[in-house]
Amino acid sequence: TGSPHEDSIGITSDISMCREENKWFGYYKGNTYSYAGDGTISCTSKTVNRKDVPYQHGLPIFKKNDIIRIILNCNKWTVTFMKNDEVIGKTVRIKSNCKYHIFISTAFHDTEYTLVL
Repeated sequence: TGSPHEDSIGITSDISMCREENKWFGYYKGNTYSYAGDGTISCTSKTVNRKDVPYQHGLPIFKKNDIIRIILNCNKWTVTFMKNDEVIGKTVRIKSNCKYHIFISTAFHDTEYTLVL
């Protein structure tokens, strides 16, 4: 059984990789921002404004039954991550004028998440 601290949740402007099995979100080609279960907030190397996105580590890890939220502000072009109603890390400025999609990247096939909109 997998552990949630090995998973990631975030937003990406490129969903082409979502249909491929065994591809970690770090391979996404678009602008991708995530909160990882190991307690990090980051973006991928393909993200256009990656130099403006500080790598945040030492944040709370995911545990079973945690509620992870993504707050995407398309007026200010920022993303904020929350765990159990508490803001995690610093709000991240994202690339503006992109269409973003939510993603969940799991390390194990038997991991389950519930998406609540």
